[in-house]
Amino acid sequence: VQIQNPSSTQGKVLLALYDTETNFLGKPVDSTMIDAKDDKLLAVFKALKPGQYAISVFHDENNNGKMDRNPFGMPTERYGFSNNAQGNFGPPSYKQTVFELKDDQTITITLR
Repeated sequence: VQIQNPSSTQGKVLLALYDTETNFLGKPVDSTMIDAKDDKLLAVFKALKPGQYAISVFHDENNNGKMDRNPFGMPTERYGFSNNAQGNFGPPSYKQTVFELKDDQTITITLR
């Protein structure tokens, strides 16, 4: 997964991988964390079987292990989803973020 547009080179970028609509944004089947050291970052999920997956990403710039939000519940740290999906008044749906993995491939997620 190539991650573009982190807000800075501080902190970590956390990625979560989901394989069903039921566990989407709940319990990932895999996750990884990388240092936000460049303006283009690369994270790798290994040994995935072909199938449908969705990814959520956020830049934990202050390293507190959670997505920071303003008093209205809006994220204050950059985030993104596979397919660069966007939700309306909340996160996108699994159907908006799901992609088909057939072989080794790279997807790009731009943080917002």
